[in-house]
Order: sequence, then C-alpha cells, then structure tokens
Amino acid sequence: MSERRAWPVSFVVERGKCRELARALRVRAPECSEGERLRAVPTYPVVANHWGHSNARVLEELGVEVTNVVHGSEEYEYPAGPLLEGQRLRGEMRLVERAPKTTRDGRRMTALRFETELVDERTGKLAVRIARTVLELEGAA
Repeated sequence: MSERRAWPVSFVVERGKCRELARALRVRAPECSEGERLRAVPTYPVVANHWGHSNARVLEELGVEVTNVVHGSEEYEYPAGPLLEGQRLRGEMRLVERAPKTTRDGRRMTALRFETELVDERTGKLAVRIARTVLELEGAA
C-alpha cells in the first residue's frame, strides 16, 4: 500500500479563537466596533490541527510513533496579508519530504516536512502557506 501524501484542510477564522490565542500569547486584541473584523495572530493556523486531519492522526496514518515525535520547525507566509475573522480557508496539507537524519550525538531520526496551502474561499487567493517539520526519534519512548 502506498503512503498517502495529501490531506484536506478547511476551517473558518473564528472571532473567539482570535481573542483566545491573542490572550494566550499576551497580544492585546483590539476592540472592534460593529462590522470590523479582528486580525488573527500570526500562528492562528495551528487551529487547523483541530479541524479535519490533526497532525497526530496524519502521523499515525503514516506509521509514525507519535510518542517519539518532537516539533522541528514551523513557518507561516501570508501573501495577501494577515488572516481576518470570518475568512473561510480551504486547501490541503502535503507530505513533501520524509528523510532520515542523524542527531549531533549520533541518534537516528526521521524528518517529515509538510506544506499546507490555504486559499480564501471568497476570493480564491492564497491566504497562507505553512511549512512544518516534525522529527521522529528512533527508540525514544
């Protein structure tokens, strides 16, 4: 059976989550008058992990021992500007690389690099590009 390489992602930028993340990150969320939309904090797309395919579910599907996984890196790019409350985003997360690596102390691990591109459903424009790397350490559990 071949390895699945893409998973659908879709979610709405929610006002409550915008405020919640701003509070957790100690970023002052602006008060908005009627009709104004909140800006999401730059790391808002992490909520996509709770919609559709979560990172843990995808890793399990790929045969990765989730208890041996550590976060490697995460990058966000916003070609159309910051995400705004109410935006509906849709796209897919793709596994773009799965490569063996060796730590400085000689331990073996596997690096899995994912890329996600999400478009704004209303405009059809690319709203955010996410690059995420996770590392599975061999025999860590």
